[in-house]
Amino acid sequence: MRIMLAGTKSGAGKTTIVCGLIELFKRRSLNVSAFKSGPDYIDPMFHRAVLGIPTGNLDGFLSDKKYIANQTSEAEKNSDILVIEGAMGYFDGIGFSDKASCAETAEITDTPVILVVDAAACGYSAMAIVNGFINMPKGENIKGVIFNRMSSVLYKSAVEEVKRLGLIPCGYIPTDKNLSLESRHLGLITPNELENINSKIKYIADTLEKTLDLDSIIKIAMSAPKKDIENDENYKKYDGLRIGLTSDCAFSFVYDDLIRAFEKMRVEVIKFSPVNDKGLPENLSGLYICGGYPEIYAEELSENTNMLEAVRNAFNNKMPIIAECGGYMYMSEGIADIDGKVWKTVGAVKGVCSRQKRLVHFGYGRLKLKNDCLIGKKGEEFPVHSFHYYETDCIGNGFKVTKVSNGDTWEEGTLTDSFYGGFPHFYMQSNDKMLETFLDKCSAWRKNNE
Repeated sequence: MRIMLAGTKSGAGKTTIVCGLIELFKRRSLNVSAFKSGPDYIDPMFHRAVLGIPTGNLDGFLSDKKYIANQTSEAEKNSDILVIEGAMGYFDGIGFSDKASCAETAEITDTPVILVVDAAACGYSAMAIVNGFINMPKGENIKGVIFNRMSSVLYKSAVEEVKRLGLIPCGYIPTDKNLSLESRHLGLITPNELENINSKIKYIADTLEKTLDLDSIIKIAMSAPKKDIENDENYKKYDGLRIGLTSDCAFSFVYDDLIRAFEKMRVEVIKFSPVNDKGLPENLSGLYICGGYPEIYAEELSENTNMLEAVRNAFNNKMPIIAECGGYMYMSEGIADIDGKVWKTVGAVKGVCSRQKRLVHFGYGRLKLKNDCLIGKKGEEFPVHSFHYYETDCIGNGFKVTKVSNGDTWEEGTLTDSFYGGFPHFYMQSNDKMLETFLDKCSAWRKNNE
């Protein structure tokens, strides 16, 4: 069984409700898995690190319909209940459309939806919001409603109105500042930074247990039709290949599905910490330096000179390296911390990275390679997503990016036969060609350096 929790807008309370629901499902001894709709890294980190469940992302732009359907079917097959957390508003996609929206994901996966309505400062008008959502194209997957920031008195009246629309009332969330999760400039703060997170989740679950109709929510989840996996994943195998993956407080933005793809291809993923470790793991054939918050840990990264030297040597020895967003910053000459002080980093590529006043090139884009490189051939295009406040003063021109929402174009990035460095994030696990190109380069490097 599976279900999606989607909001009428950003900030409607989805993440709080999802975290509380997952905890309540676990209390019922249900084996839970979760997905986040869209490219966000942060919410799945909560699912994985705090709630201790398998997680991932469903993205209608970075991957195709078949990949999304297979992800969903595989996760549901390995759990008692799959919870999909929406992003933004239910219909909000690319630009002023529902492309890559929660509504599209629900349609692709045939998943019943519970709409989370922020009813703060609302009375009967909240029903106009519900009515409008279910009568939009793709609104037919909405089966139930949860009202956030509503009083118990108003909810008693709302129940009959929800039923009148043919929907299932699933409960309400009272106004309580202790039910909210803190946020920062890149969305929710990472789990290790949230004080008393376990007690916070327990408080949320205890509250929701009293105000939500868990049986009705499970009933809706049970109505989801079964989906079979179209199992044609003919992954190439790379037995014995070892890829180093950054994994610590500074570098944590990696998709779980990428790790699962590596495992299916028999690639051994070796996690390491640029903050804490004094050198790279042994016998690596490639590095994946993912995104994260290197600016917050710039001093610690800079003072770990042994690791800086090890990564620099790997780069100079032409070991295949993907450096994505925060990883690209780490490979630059320096990173300015939140106070503006510049800390020296690897120095493999030119430029110093500093914070800008607003998000840079935020949103989905299509990346076109200008030359043959580590991840593909000249002229090949890949879907990407950009979400960064930091920029380098030596932006590079390795590829061209076209923003899909408005057609804006720009050049950036550093590409060689053994290196990809750029701010855009990509979803390599859904692109067999890109994934195999990278791993083929890693395999060739290993053979040449045995």
